[in-house]
Amino acid sequence: MDERLVCRRAFVVGVEEGLHMRPLSQLAGRVRQFRSEVRVSKGAVVADARSVLDLLTLDAGCGEEVVVEVVGPDATDAIESLARLFESNFTESPEAGGQDIAAG
Repeated sequence: MDERLVCRRAFVVGVEEGLHMRPLSQLAGRVRQFRSEVRVSKGAVVADARSVLDLLTLDAGCGEEVVVEVVGPDATDAIESLARLFESNFTESPEAGGQDIAAG
């Protein structure tokens, strides 16, 4: 498997209160299950997805778009897992996907 695999998807925040501590804790916990590096961005702000405090700097509200970029050996699995989390509005629902963006 290519160690430099890059996956990138955009998601619209569907959580009514935006990405606050609870969903961000879920996100960081999910990211820690994978070896790949994960970054989340909103506009010019980029956050390390393993750090809840870093993710809080995104200040992502309901209806706003964030971009998740995953780089590493398990990037495909990681982005699919994160897609399910975003698409379920952080309720851990089953299968869903995100909007693909061309990888760089």
